[in-house]
Amino acid sequence: MGGMRVKYKLKIKNLIMITMLASMPTLLDTTIANADTIEDEFLSVINKYKIEDVVVEEGISLEKGEILDLSQYPNWELSDNETIEINSNGIVKAVNEGTVFLSQRIGEKVYIVEIYVPSEIPTINIVSREAKPRGYYKVFIDAGHGGTDPGSLGCGYRESDINLQVAKKVESKLKSKGIDVKMSRSSDIYYSLSERSEMANNYGADLFVSIHQNSAEQKSANGIETYYTEKKPNDKPLSNDIQTNLINKTGAINRKVKTANFAVLTQTKMTAALAECGFISNPEEANKISNPTYQDKLATGIADGIEKYLKENVIINEIQMTATGKVINANSLNVRKGPSTSFNIIGTLNGGDEVKIVGKSNDWYKIEYNGVYGYVSGSYIELNTTEPDQDNKINFTDVGKDYWAYSQIESFVEKGYIDGYEDGTFRPQDPIKRNEFVKIFNRVFGLTEKSGIVFGDTKDNWAKDEIDIAVTNGVAQGVGDNKFEPEQYITREAAAKMLANYMNIEDKNHDKINKFSDYNQISDWARDAFEGNLEKGYIQGTDEGKLAPKSNIKRAEVVTLLSRVNN
Repeated sequence: MGGMRVKYKLKIKNLIMITMLASMPTLLDTTIANADTIEDEFLSVINKYKIEDVVVEEGISLEKGEILDLSQYPNWELSDNETIEINSNGIVKAVNEGTVFLSQRIGEKVYIVEIYVPSEIPTINIVSREAKPRGYYKVFIDAGHGGTDPGSLGCGYRESDINLQVAKKVESKLKSKGIDVKMSRSSDIYYSLSERSEMANNYGADLFVSIHQNSAEQKSANGIETYYTEKKPNDKPLSNDIQTNLINKTGAINRKVKTANFAVLTQTKMTAALAECGFISNPEEANKISNPTYQDKLATGIADGIEKYLKENVIINEIQMTATGKVINANSLNVRKGPSTSFNIIGTLNGGDEVKIVGKSNDWYKIEYNGVYGYVSGSYIELNTTEPDQDNKINFTDVGKDYWAYSQIESFVEKGYIDGYEDGTFRPQDPIKRNEFVKIFNRVFGLTEKSGIVFGDTKDNWAKDEIDIAVTNGVAQGVGDNKFEPEQYITREAAAKMLANYMNIEDKNHDKINKFSDYNQISDWARDAFEGNLEKGYIQGTDEGKLAPKSNIKRAEVVTLLSRVNN
């Protein structure tokens, strides 16, 4: 980019305005530093002050060579002198990869700013309209701050606590919509900026949302604002959807969508937004954002905004199917280029028109239309019923006799171990939840013994008895805090662990798993189990030659895994 200088403005909580002068407007990848070391460095800074005086700002990222103008408040103290250089006028230059904490007392408060300088240029996954290779959405929710980092403190509340409370409600609402969710934290624990970004990037989310509360010197400051980074301008629609729904649900003052180069926005490879849900420094608003009823409104607004963005911008894997149907409940029906109303109209059908269906995505049918493919809303299509194919015993529209796991799926369905869906699909590439997995496991192995085990999150779950059976028979166990997380999708390593528990096949000689490049991604608690499953030939590597321990296991994989044991 030669000598071109691009100017960015970054807002730090209504107090400090930082101007960034970038010589290269590119994004850099994250390299996780030792989290304990970073936290120790943070503690060495925050412990110098009274905790009630501290405001920990949203962290920012700088590229090597990038400059910040802090001349308005030049007297910053640095936690180290290797990551950035700062002169007497408050001009900062990023010189080496790493993390540094700046601190300074301004007025009645001490402000701490984390600056992260990453090492490499990442490949940014701009959300495209091509179908994702899975049948579900993936969302990463980041509860800002946590552990030794309280964020802002005001009116007797810690920002980090409120962030987590709202984030958990968002998680629950998204899961109820069938969306897969990963949290940066589910308890009061510290994570560095680099670690949060890396977790989201490794998870491969469709989008990232960070939840925060605002703070200002002026006690009357109030309202909601949502941020995206201008380094990723295509991220703005997500922030728009979240902001609009937050205001609609809460009636709060609309401080609108803004830009900032917060590290979690610039260092995540997917579409990202950061929501400031209210001012903890405003007594009236602090009472609201700490109230569970108002938090539910915030969570609903964020979740609805996320869902709207996903359905209009992210296409999940199309279910292949062959069927016919007709247009109902409408005199005319638009045919669109993609499976949502955000796609262009390519034609129109009349009420009663027959259609040939070849796929399904996002509750929209993919149809043949005038020599091309188009999409129509499933709400206006009635499927024609046909006689079952006598040669295809399971008769799923998306599992033909040439499907790689057809015989195993056929066997499991005939034996009553697993079922398809009401729309005539099996969805072999969909993930499976923990409660669904233990139900299938119990059926395969004929487990029925119960002992009345109930977790805090299973007492009202449809699979309460199946979970009781699995735990009683040593297949599964809780995940701490009296939880089982029945609605969480089960990973390959968790499935391997349950099977190893029951079959007693754990193996401490890791000669098999050591041959895979992603061996180190296996959790410590699952390594012996993974090794035992590989030794027995129950679980295998992926088509890419990986173990993929953190990936969700798919329905077809569950069937073949348990089939190998059952045979």
